[in-house]
Amino acid sequence: MAHLKALTLAREKMLKGEETNRINILLLGMGGVGHEGATLTDTIIVLSLRPSDKKIGMLSIPRDLLVKTPSRGLGRVNSINAYAELEAPGTGAAAVAQTLSEIIDQPIHYYIRLDFKAFKEIIDTVGGIEVTVERAFYDPLYPDENYGYSPVSFQAGHAAMNGETSLKFARSRHGTNGEGSDFARSRRQQKILLALKERFLSFDVLLRPQRLKSILESLSSNIQTNVAFWEGVRLTKLLKNLDQNDVITRVIDDGPEGVLVARQYNGAFMLEPRNGDWSEVRRIATELINQNETIPSSAPKNAETTLLEIQNGTNIPGLAAKTKSELETIGFRIAEVGNAETRDVQNTLIYDLTSGRKNPALEKLKQKLNAQIADGRPTRLLSQRAVDFIVILGQNATP
Repeated sequence: MAHLKALTLAREKMLKGEETNRINILLLGMGGVGHEGATLTDTIIVLSLRPSDKKIGMLSIPRDLLVKTPSRGLGRVNSINAYAELEAPGTGAAAVAQTLSEIIDQPIHYYIRLDFKAFKEIIDTVGGIEVTVERAFYDPLYPDENYGYSPVSFQAGHAAMNGETSLKFARSRHGTNGEGSDFARSRRQQKILLALKERFLSFDVLLRPQRLKSILESLSSNIQTNVAFWEGVRLTKLLKNLDQNDVITRVIDDGPEGVLVARQYNGAFMLEPRNGDWSEVRRIATELINQNETIPSSAPKNAETTLLEIQNGTNIPGLAAKTKSELETIGFRIAEVGNAETRDVQNTLIYDLTSGRKNPALEKLKQKLNAQIADGRPTRLLSQRAVDFIVILGQNATP
């Protein structure tokens, strides 16, 4: 039997990257027809598989990453697909793959791009997924189908989700309780993919390949990929006995100790490498599925001791609360939120009460909020705790 199995495996075609023991797959998500920004890829994940021991790494790329696009100069990485589809329909996913391959210095062997319709139908086809929601949150600004809002909420704990609910969980960007950022959303998207993988295998596509093939063919206008059907089946075989503990997830972010930094480019919020080149991003991508993982966390080393107070110096409702959610996702702790004495502040101010002892975190906060460092101390303190920084939000606040 062992001899027959060896002969069978020997006759099977090899996937791209299988001979070098690393298969890189680009996963892209976009709205599709009928959605605002229909061809902007707001989900960008590089999935790396090491066939020899079934280890998987998922690296989320922020949509606001400033890159050199193939034909339009500098711009957000999520715009590459849109530009390519305008110039040559059907080339968007390949264009994103080419750019990211150059950035991370790794070949992108395969790409899969789904729109919202395909995402929902695939999840519904396999009977939904089961996800553990780490923390409860409420998003009052979740978009509806008519360019308005349809608030959503999730409770902490185990949840069974259909396609529609999974999409809301993956898309939410303005959630409370630390879930109001693209980085928090990237982590939720990774959870969705892991849950879908589990359900996909329990659905046993290996025993019912034609059913899946017919479903994918019916969604051909909603999916763009260079994965042949036989390659998809072989990938499924490779993933069949995957141990969830062997999955490594990373989000490239702009935390106080992260490898990216926020800046204003042509009046828009962008992210770029902190050290001025792609070397740190490439290091993270290269080491993602190394046997001996030694990558330092991009979470702030002093997050547990960096405490802020946020005061709203404007008449913009909810600005302080929204800023609190944004800052919590990159590691800052918020002691108090409230209104400032003056409500006509133009430029956001930061008061440093540490006497310069936390300059890296201060600089990160300054760049994140497009703020100025104020002298002295504010006239009003809300918190009874010893905070490190006090933020007075102005009209220019861009959390």
